[in-house]
Amino acid sequence: MTKSILSDFSLKLVISSGIAIAGLRFFLAFFFGQSAPTWYVITSYICELLAFLGAGCLCLRNYFHPKIISDRMIWLCLAIGTLSFFIGDLIFLYWEVILERSPNITLADLFFVNFYVFLIGGMILAVMFRKVRLMPWQWGTIILVAAIAIGLGWWTSSPSDTVEVEISTAITEQVVEKAPGWVIATEQLLEPIVSPLNLFYVAGDIFILVLAATIVITFWGGKFSQTWMAIGCAIFVHYLADLRYAYIVTHDSYTTGGIIECFWTVSGVLFAIGAALEYNLSNRSRKRLR
Repeated sequence: MTKSILSDFSLKLVISSGIAIAGLRFFLAFFFGQSAPTWYVITSYICELLAFLGAGCLCLRNYFHPKIISDRMIWLCLAIGTLSFFIGDLIFLYWEVILERSPNITLADLFFVNFYVFLIGGMILAVMFRKVRLMPWQWGTIILVAAIAIGLGWWTSSPSDTVEVEISTAITEQVVEKAPGWVIATEQLLEPIVSPLNLFYVAGDIFILVLAATIVITFWGGKFSQTWMAIGCAIFVHYLADLRYAYIVTHDSYTTGGIIECFWTVSGVLFAIGAALEYNLSNRSRKRLR
């Protein structure tokens, strides 16, 4: 009984905290827009970092819970993925705000790649855990989602020549300015993999969107529907943020402080809520599920 009460309180705390963080982030975005002071940029990063750190910790809690309903390896993958995004975001904060640089690639990208790899792995395990057979219309829906994702990925990753020249010129000018030697060396070392990395991001976004659609269809109306609807929405929101970011980078100049960062924050909040819902359900329903 006590565990159930504590679990309910924990769930309400996670949801209310998530709404507060996301609400603050949206308020700042609408109030300041992209012409924002440095403190606003830092505050925006803090909101995003808190969301993904909380999500990672809650996913780890599910992994260590001996009576968690879903496969514990699912939550380990999601924990590593969300914590990787947290570390990557922290590094990107240092690169952009402290060093005042905007290179094509940073050390943060290595952790963002980790995010995709473990998120995709966790989603595949979740689908396998469910062990269901999809009906023809469900396959049709997933194929349609995949086709739309591929089309949008191609559209957003096709930059104009003018924008490429402007971006590369701006980056070159910044490299000449101030930066520690190891930072410049790191950027030069990673520069050859920029194109493959961009392709990986496009492919990763397609995979996570297709898997999110599969998860939502698979778990719809089941005992775990709330958990996986939240996770599916988290992935969808993250996909929208990535899509908008890719379009801005390839067709215009990107500036931190826009509305798109809000969707990354919301994504982290939804991952946290999904993990909290699973923990709460495991504590309340385990005896009935046996």
